[in-house]
Amino acid sequence: RTPLRVMFTVGKKLAPRAVDRNRIKRLMREAYRLEKSILLSGMAASGSQKEETQMILAFLYRGRADAIASLEKFRAEIRHMLNNLLSNRLPQVREDERVE
Repeated sequence: RTPLRVMFTVGKKLAPRAVDRNRIKRLMREAYRLEKSILLSGMAASGSQKEETQMILAFLYRGRADAIASLEKFRAEIRHMLNNLLSNRLPQVREDERVE
């Protein structure tokens, strides 16, 4: 069992053509692959990589198919989301719960 699972989805109403949906998902996956070290290091620092802890992330594309962003823009957005997740959402482990 892996501690982190990720899902990427693009709605058919936003991008009716499969080729556009697949391109957007490829860009999102590549941006996440390049930026996931932020999340993994943050999880390790907070002690969230214990065997019983599992995190499932879902990235939903909400943009328009006729204006597909570049990889750099996807990276910046995913970096921002991961940093926001780490600073605001990831449960903090108390010192007495930390396993050494």
